Order: sequence, then C-alpha cells, then structure tokens
Amino acid sequence: MNEAIVSGEGNRQAKGAVRVAILEDHQLMREMLASALGDAGFQIQGAAHPEELFQKIEEQPPHVVIIDLTLEGDNGQDYPDGFSVLQRIRKLHPGVPQIVFSATKSPEPVQRSFEAGAQGYRRLQPQYRGRIGARPGPANGGCVDPRRCRGDP
Repeated sequence: MNEAIVSGEGNRQAKGAVRVAILEDHQLMREMLASALGDAGFQIQGAAHPEELFQKIEEQPPHVVIIDLTLEGDNGQDYPDGFSVLQRIRKLHPGVPQIVFSATKSPEPVQRSFEAGAQGYRRLQPQYRGRIGARPGPANGGCVDPRRCRGDP
C-alpha cells in the first residue's frame, strides 16, 4: 500500500469509488482503516489532525466521513475533541454523513456524537481490534439508532 495514503499525505484513488475521509490521530488505526476500506474499493482521504481533514474535504468533499472521537495524537498533542469536528463538518457539509469510530464505552459520548451530527457510531471493543470488516451491530458495538446506543428500547 502507498505510504502517502495511510500516513494522511495522499488520497487513495479508485475511479468512480465512494470517497471516505478518515480522521484518526493514531497512525496504526488509520493505516488499518485505510487498508481495509481501500482494498474494498473505497477512495480514502486519511488525516491525522482535524485541520488536515478540513483541508482535504474542502479540496474534494467525501461521500462519508469516519471520525475518531478521542483525538490526542501519537505524540500526546492536544487536539480538538471529536464533537467539535462533527459540528464543524455538519455546518460546512450538511449532506455528508458522519460515522464515529471510537473505543469510548460510556453512553453519554454516543448521545453527544449524534447531537453533534453523527449518523452512525461504531464502538471499537478490545476483542474486535483488527476486525475492521466486522459488521456493526449490538453484538459487536455498532449502532445507527441513537436510542439503541443508549440502551433504550
């Protein structure tokens, strides 16, 4: 795989493919997501920092955005939280669906994600690390209905 793609320095090109922008501050996770989705035929725009993401989506708006909710960087940099990124994307690109991809377990961040503009939430659980292709659902931490994420009937 092209190093520029997974490092967030380039775009993976697939003619006519769905463009997926990924904001993930940890390089290994960004590489895994880019590889899995790129191999499935998606065009990937990887970014390690929110400002890098905004620059890329201004140049070429994606069809969907995947956002890590907890942004701190590999080197401990202080990044804006994922909620503010969700809100800014919703304001600038209201028609672009956003999916949160996070290890956060508490129901409060899930609800805040939907309130900030997310259309989906995929909870990454330790036993599913590396299983990027696992189908999101209650059994493995994913949901698209905020009531189900909170545990409501």
